This record gives sequence, C-alpha cells and structure tokens, in this order.
Amino acid sequence: MLRNCLIISTVMLLLVPAHAETRFYTVNHGIYISTMDCQTRLPVAVQYKVGKDTGTEERYSSYINDDTLLAEAPQCHPLTAHSFRTYQAVLKRGGIAQSYDVGHLAASNHLDDNAKSSKIANQYSNLAPQASVFNRRGGAYFHTESIIECHRDIEPLFVVAGTIDDPTTTDSDFFSSTFGQTTPDYWYRVIYWSETNVYKAWLMPNSPSATDDNLLQGRYDIDLAVLVENIPVHLEFFESLMHYGVPEATSDFIETKQSGKKLTCRNRTTGIG
Repeated sequence: MLRNCLIISTVMLLLVPAHAETRFYTVNHGIYISTMDCQTRLPVAVQYKVGKDTGTEERYSSYINDDTLLAEAPQCHPLTAHSFRTYQAVLKRGGIAQSYDVGHLAASNHLDDNAKSSKIANQYSNLAPQASVFNRRGGAYFHTESIIECHRDIEPLFVVAGTIDDPTTTDSDFFSSTFGQTTPDYWYRVIYWSETNVYKAWLMPNSPSATDDNLLQGRYDIDLAVLVENIPVHLEFFESLMHYGVPEATSDFIETKQSGKKLTCRNRTTGIG
C-alpha cells in the first residue's frame, strides 16, 4: 500500500523535468509547484495539496507575472509587455469568433486560504489559454474542480494538473504573437485521495465540446500509464502510484453534484467557498 507520508509529505519534491537544463524549468511557490515548458511558455505540470476548506478569500483581481520565474528563467515566462490582459482581448482585437479564458491549473478557489495565496494563484506559472465552455460551469474541467472542492472536506487530496500541446496542430494558436504561448490541445488532471488510497485521471480536449456530460460518461478517463507516456515531464509521483498498484477510484466514489452553492459527494454536503 502506498503510504500517506510518501504522498502528502514528500511528493511535492518528486517532479523531475526531463532535459530541465534546456526545455523545462520548475518554480516552487509553496502552495503549488509549476514546471514550465520553455518552448511553449505553458505550465505542463502544476502540483498542489488541499485539505479541509477553511478559506473564503476573493479571487485576486489581476493576472500577474511570476517574478521568480521571470528572474530565473525569463525565456519560459509568457510575454506580458503588451496591453492585453486576457486571451479574450486578443481574440476581440483580431475579430476572431472564439472564446478563451485565462484558465487556472490549480483553481484559485482551491488556494483561497488568504490574500497572499489568492494572489500567487493568479501568477502566469499557473495560467494557460482554456476554452471558455470547458473552463466554466457545465465544462469538464470545471467539474473536476468541483470534485476536488467537495472531497477536500472529507480527506486530504493531492492534485496534479497540466497541459499538453500537439506541435502539429496550430489552428488555435491565437496567442503566439502576443503572449508567446501556443494554445494547449489538452488539459489533464489527476487526483489522489490520501486516506482512501485511490486516484482518478482524466485527459480532456481544450475545446467547447469538453462538457461535464462527456466527463461523467467516462469519455476522458485515462489509464495513468497512458497519460505518463503523453506528458513531457517525468513525475515520480505517478511512478509511485503505478509501482504500488494504487487502484482507480470508481465513478460512484467520485460522484459530485452541485445545487446552487452547495456540493454533495459521498453522502456529505458542503458549500462552495
């Protein structure tokens, strides 16, 4: 059995970027660790832990530079010396009939313990272009955030979120000349329940078609070994899950329903805060 101390106490140190000296750079902000792909200027793996929700801090009002990343590896940071503050502003200026949000890999609502954490969550090492439908209520990624928000009040969770870009697809690369970023083709998320000792992994298209209905029907479920083959960095945490044979969570176990500002999972109801 995979011991909780391995997962919760030390796993935040277990990300090993491949070819780190040339392509990838990792920054540790305490509440999350982000590894950036310096070719795409995208966060390809963000790791964080969540426990019982005790914070209600409002989301920070602006998206901000990661000063640590800028100082240590400016070639990996998105370009921000321009007038555009959102991806949608770029699309509007170009007359492009698409809708992209500034998407959080680690949800700001998961990191709202205090004003400092809320501000850190809005750094560009935690942000990437995300299809609006996919990111908002009714979208697949939004629903995975709701699962975390509900289950964190039952037991501690460890979460990894990231982006995957297919270099052969460029149709959606609307932000390369402004932010210097490609638009990721996929987002993934892995949740580990530290007490129950189960995990769940999804690989979701960065598309308006990525709805919560498709997620609930299992269309984005992915075997962890397959996911590992498709992400550009090596995560020892994932290797540990596979080595110890940690089972996948069932759909009944992760079922989470939202009614207004209430979430229900595992026969418990909690607020969204």
